[in-house]
This record gives sequence, C-alpha cells and structure tokens, in this order.
Amino acid sequence: MTDASERDWLDLHVEHGFPALMSTPALALYQHPGDLPVADYTRLADAGDHRAARAISDRLGTARDAFDRWMRRPWVEGGVIPIAQLRAWLGLMGLPQGPVRAPLVPLTRDEQVALGRGLTGLGLV
Repeated sequence: MTDASERDWLDLHVEHGFPALMSTPALALYQHPGDLPVADYTRLADAGDHRAARAISDRLGTARDAFDRWMRRPWVEGGVIPIAQLRAWLGLMGLPQGPVRAPLVPLTRDEQVALGRGLTGLGLV
C-alpha cells in the first residue's frame, strides 16, 4: 500500500512502514540535480536520523502549498486532471512538455503568468 501525497510521506514511511512513495509528480517538481530534498530526508529517516529528516521535510512547506494549489486542488475540487498544470510547471523548469491534447484544456495566459510568478517567488524555477 502507498499514498501519492509527498506531504504525508515522511510520517507514513517512518511511523507506518510505507516502503515507497509513488505516483506523484512532486518528485520531479520539487527536486532537480544537486537538490534532492525528498531523497535526502528519506535517506536520513532510513538511517534513523529522524530529526534531520524532519528538518529537511519541513522546509518543503511552500513547495507543497504550490503543489496543492496547482496540482491537487484542480483535481480534488474541480475534477480536472492537472496535466496542463504539470506540463506548464515542468516547462518553467526547462523541461518543455508541449501542449495538452483534447479534451484537456491548456492553462490560460493569466494562469500561466500566475504559475510562473508563484514558482519563481518560491525559488522552484
């Protein structure tokens, strides 16, 4: 059993023995070569250093809030699979994905600008 929420990963891994975090784009959106906080805090937790793991995990709060706004909320509240949001976020990271295919709807220009400003302000892109 697993849960795709990175926000809950450390607790599920340490307190409940969940062996894997999977099916979440958060790993690609929060991490990049040279900065792998999820991998780092997981490694520390596995080594028994839960305090250091928690310190790294806690620093991801603003990234998680952005993820919730742009990825989770459209899905949970609007029933929209957030592929357009994912592609736009990855594109801002320098990993262009191209446009979404119908019946998915691309982000509006205003949404693209808001996403870019928000992620830039958080240092995620």
